Amino acid sequence: MPLGIPLMILALLAAVGLPAWCEAEDLGQTTATAQLGASTTSPRAPGTADSAATAAPLIDERADSLLRGMSAFLAQQPRFRVQVTRSLDLVLDNGQKIQADSSAVVEVQRPDRLRVDRKGVSTDRHILYDGKTLSIARSDGLYASATAPATLDELLDRAIERLGLVPPGADLLYTDPYQVLAAELMESSYIGQALIGGLRCHHLAFRDQSVDWQLWVEAGPRPLPCKMVVTARETEQAPQFVAYFSQWDLNPVWGADEFTFTPAPGAVRIDFANAAELTAQ
Repeated sequence: MPLGIPLMILALLAAVGLPAWCEAEDLGQTTATAQLGASTTSPRAPGTADSAATAAPLIDERADSLLRGMSAFLAQQPRFRVQVTRSLDLVLDNGQKIQADSSAVVEVQRPDRLRVDRKGVSTDRHILYDGKTLSIARSDGLYASATAPATLDELLDRAIERLGLVPPGADLLYTDPYQVLAAELMESSYIGQALIGGLRCHHLAFRDQSVDWQLWVEAGPRPLPCKMVVTARETEQAPQFVAYFSQWDLNPVWGADEFTFTPAPGAVRIDFANAAELTAQ
């Protein structure tokens, strides 16, 4: 993953005003201008960057083992469906925090299928990827489609770089979630156990160069993520991103056209470069 920062963190940072747009409609091209990736860390005080970059990570073995175990378990699942409920802090000009909530059902079939059905207050949004084409559609008839890379990993990289598009739970959709989540890890710790949605979970805490994040992993034979919290501590007002993962189905059954987008009669196609409403988080 070229951006070197968890995608949920990018979703949080993008929500507080970072640019994430490009002109290209073909996501398969290799000339991306990674505006968001170049802007994700806040400026540091003089003399602190080198020490932060060279300091040895303080890694708790139990927390690291549980993170690796969760990642390996997810990587072993050829297909799954999960409900993701998210809450995102938006910081107004007057400094007040406003929470924006959303929910979505995410379906994955490795290595090259993705579907996201997101509920909205006035319109629903859908993302469909079939290994060849990425389509983003809104229930009012607007949609955009583009040629896409051949694998889900490549798609996630380029969708972020070009569109600022962060599918719910995007960090967990990669072939190797651990590599994404631990890309800039500086510190980890095991907090203890907690109940999330009635499930007993291991509570883990992590720190990167500019963010703190927490992860709750189900205890037992299915080490699935139950909750994630990301805090952008170097951003004004330290906004947070919270995601709950529930209703995991590791053996879903779907039809042959589950990941194929067919525009509805009368639907209007727009360019990705003008699709801010379609890709808004």
